[in-house]
Amino acid sequence: MKNVLTIFVALLVSSAVFAMRTTDPSADNSIAFIKTGSVVKVIYSSDKESNTRVTITDLKGKEVFSESVRSRNGFTRRYNLSQLGRGNYIVRVSDGKKSRSEIITLQPLQRVAVLSK
Repeated sequence: MKNVLTIFVALLVSSAVFAMRTTDPSADNSIAFIKTGSVVKVIYSSDKESNTRVTITDLKGKEVFSESVRSRNGFTRRYNLSQLGRGNYIVRVSDGKKSRSEIITLQPLQRVAVLSK
């Protein structure tokens, strides 16, 4: 029974991780966002050298983080938003030609208890 429960939990967690994928990086757009918990992974692909701006703001427009990333073939960066309060945030990636935004919702961590006899 323990093995079945372990396999079920593993499948549940892995399917939840894949379900959080909000954009397919292989699509014609070169910017993708993948959210897992309070971490947002930004994938930017380009065949040219670029100077890309990543900005995180709250819904009121207040900037909470910003950085410029210079790259030759794109980049992959993880942004840990766990220190921000719960709510909605906008992650925006712009390279001067293309711009893409994603709304990220942060919710308080929900703890799950497993009770056994």
